[in-house]
Amino acid sequence: AGGNRPVFLTIGVSKTRWGSISLPFDLKLIGAPGCMAYVEPAISLGRTTGSSSRSTTINFTIPMNAIFVGKKIYMQGIVSEPQANTLGIATSNGIELLIGGLGK
Repeated sequence: AGGNRPVFLTIGVSKTRWGSISLPFDLKLIGAPGCMAYVEPAISLGRTTGSSSRSTTINFTIPMNAIFVGKKIYMQGIVSEPQANTLGIATSNGIELLIGGLGK
């Protein structure tokens, strides 16, 4: 990504379905060849890349509650990259996060 570009971290609870769409979904169908949607975007957190940096950091907190232990969430980054394709985005790979518990 170039400097001062919007970046979004999408967080979801599915890596197989986004409504009626099967995941992963090839975004070339909507103008972003080479990009895939790996995550059902339930939450999106936004930032921008730094003016002289090609990266950014997005922090988020998972509440300390036993209900979350053992649950999985899925994440993917999306950046505004006007020269990348017709849609003007680039996507990262998707990742899976298993939420763990505190030791006794």
